[in-house]
Order: sequence, then C-alpha cells, then structure tokens
Amino acid sequence: MSEPLVSLCIPAYNCAAFVGDTLSSLEAQRWKRWEAIVIDDGSTDETLAVARRHESSRIRVLTQENCGQSATENRAIAEAQGDFFVFLDADDFMSEDKLEAQVRALGDPSAPLMATCAWGRFHNDPARAEFRPTALWRDLTPVEWLTTAWEQQLMMHGATWLIPRPVLERSGGWNPAISLINDHEFFPRVMLQTERIVFVPDARTFYRSGHEGNLSGHRSRRAWESALLALELSSKTLLNVADMPATRHACATKLMRFVHEIYPAHPDLARRALELSIQYGGSDVEPEGGRWFQRLRGVVGWRMARRMEQIAFSLGYRRMGMRRRWRDR
Repeated sequence: MSEPLVSLCIPAYNCAAFVGDTLSSLEAQRWKRWEAIVIDDGSTDETLAVARRHESSRIRVLTQENCGQSATENRAIAEAQGDFFVFLDADDFMSEDKLEAQVRALGDPSAPLMATCAWGRFHNDPARAEFRPTALWRDLTPVEWLTTAWEQQLMMHGATWLIPRPVLERSGGWNPAISLINDHEFFPRVMLQTERIVFVPDARTFYRSGHEGNLSGHRSRRAWESALLALELSSKTLLNVADMPATRHACATKLMRFVHEIYPAHPDLARRALELSIQYGGSDVEPEGGRWFQRLRGVVGWRMARRMEQIAFSLGYRRMGMRRRWRDR
C-alpha cells in the first residue's frame, strides 16, 4: 500500500511579494508524497506570474476571477487528490518535518482524528518567529478544544491542521458567505467530525502577521457582518453536539468579546451579539484595552471609554498603544 498523499490548498490573492518563498519552501518537506494546489483568486499584482514560475509535477497553479478565500479554498479541495489536507496561506511556512510528523502521528487516513502542531508568529523573518505554548498545545477532544479556545481567546494557525479526507468531506467545506474569520466557522465544523485532536509537538508552522492586505485586518461593515455570522454559526455547531453549561458559557464569552470589540462603530451588530450572549447565559468577561483605556473605563465605564478611544483614533493617536486587534481564537 502506498504512503498517503497530502494535498496543500493554497489560495493566493495579491501576495506576489510572498508566494514565491512559500512555494520554494515546500521542496524542503521530508514527506515526499504531497501536492500543492495554488489558486490565484483574480490577483491584480504579479501573484499569478510568480506562482507559475514554481509550477512542477507537484505544484499546480490555477487562476480564476476573484471569488473570495472561502470559495477559492473549496475549488482547491475539488481539484485535490490527497488523503490528507492542509490549508496553507500563500505567505506562511511549515517546518521541514511538519507533514511527515503529522502523517505518522495520525496513520490511517480513515481514522476519525485530525492533527495540529506548534506555531509561531512572525512579521518579516520566519527565523524570528515566536512560539508561545497555550492550553491548546496538547491532545484534546473537539469539545474540550473549542471550549478552551473560546474561553481563553486562543487561536490556532490554520496551517497547523492536518485533516483526513473523510473528515473534511463530512464537514461540508468552507462557507462562501463568510470572509472575516472564516476559519473560525470552518475548523469547528471539521473538528466536530472527529473523536480527538492530536497535538504533534515535533511539527511547526510559521504565521505571517501585520502586513498590509492581511484578511484578518479588514474592518469594513461587510467584514464585521461576516465575523458575527462566523461566531453565530460556530456557536450553533458546537451546541448542536454538546449543549451544556461549559459550552454555552464559552459561546457567550466569545460573543461578548465581539461586543467589546465592535462598539460603538456598529451598534446594531453589537446589540445582536449581546442578545446572543445573553441567550447563552451571558458572560462577565472584561473588555480588553491598553492602560489608557483601562484607567478611563474605571471612571466612565467601558462604553464611554470606547467612544473616547474612537475619537482619539480619529485624531490620529494610533501610536498611543490603544489599537485593538480582533483575534479568532
């Protein structure tokens, strides 16, 4: 019996500065049975040309009109032949033993398991990535994993996952209606098709953050609507499998964090998230913010402090350490 084939699904949009390095890095993988499906999603820069310079018997490059990341991921899945799947962004990297260590850890692709691993965040140089272990860096059941992640606001880099084909097929693929934090809605559906999440400490991935055009940095009205939809759907997904006090509180907590994050920009979305949080039992999670925000919050309350913070932003005081970042953890 031949060794399993791993399919790397790589959506690429306006990432000409990074995609070449990402594709070059794949050649270093110790696991040799892999294929990469690169889908250029209607880029307006040189992404397609750069990617095509790396085409080979194992790297296929396709192009399409712009459809968004979720639809692009689904096309890559449809084109792929693998027994296992990895969703790799076009600006990220994997350690040389990432695929081998995870394939060995899972073994049979038909087993109801999926693997994850250590990950580090970097800005320009992956050699300077910071690896910070969290409570998710261990073997867990899917319900334990999601409850822990949502209560503690922890994230897992999307490329860390190794997903068997049968598990992926049962999940239904990516939701094209969601753009911002689409992984927050997708991966819980996948996880809950398994019996256990296997953490593989010998494997690592490298997550690039902070560059212009990063999907997680979008803050349009449409993006916020997408984020709230992802939170709603993922909550329902979990509670359909395990509706109990711990899971309801985890859902209420992540929705309350959304309220803290979006207020006062879109009061209707904040109100909807608050209603859902209360529906699930509510949460007393404290709003996050810098020292200036926290001091002000103690005097005028968090809502007024957030409004004053927004005024400060509009005046250009972004260097004061008050900027908040949404995290899909």
